[in-house]
Amino acid sequence: MIPTITTWLFVKQLREGEISFPAVIDCCALELGAIAIEIPRATYPDWSPAGLRELFAACPSEYLQLNFDTGNLYEGPAGNLQLLDLPSTHAHVKPTYRDLEGNHHDAEAERVLAELAKTGYRGTVTLEHIDGDPRENLPRVWEEFCAMLARVSQQNRRI
Repeated sequence: MIPTITTWLFVKQLREGEISFPAVIDCCALELGAIAIEIPRATYPDWSPAGLRELFAACPSEYLQLNFDTGNLYEGPAGNLQLLDLPSTHAHVKPTYRDLEGNHHDAEAERVLAELAKTGYRGTVTLEHIDGDPRENLPRVWEEFCAMLARVSQQNRRI
C-alpha cells in the first residue's frame, strides 16, 4: 500500500493563514515521508491550469503529483490538456465536467487520456462515475471503459 496524506488535515490552518501551502507540502513529504499528497479543492484556492502551475512552482517536491481528473477542471478538456507536462500520480475518468455556471459538458475523456498516454504516463486510470444504479449499470460501463482504454493504448502504440 502507498501511504497518502491529504492536505484536508490542514484545512483550518490553511484557511486561517497559520501555515503556508509550501510548508504543508514540506511537512507531509519531508518530515513524514509521505510519497503521495492529495490536495482537495477546499485546501487550495485556484484549481485553474494557471493556479495548479503556480502550486507546482511554489512547492517543488517529487512527492507533489497531480491527480489527473477529466471532470474536475472548469475549463474541461482544454484545461486538462494544458496540464499534461505536470507529474501525475493517477488519473480519474468522468464523462462530464461542470463549468462555472454549473452546466455539464462532455469531458472528452478518451481524447484527453490519449494525449496523457503520449507523455509516457503508465499509471493507474480509475473509473470514477456511473449514472444510475451501479449494480445495474456497472457491467456495461466497465466494458465501455475497458474498450476505451484499449483504444487509447492501441493509438499510443502507433505513435
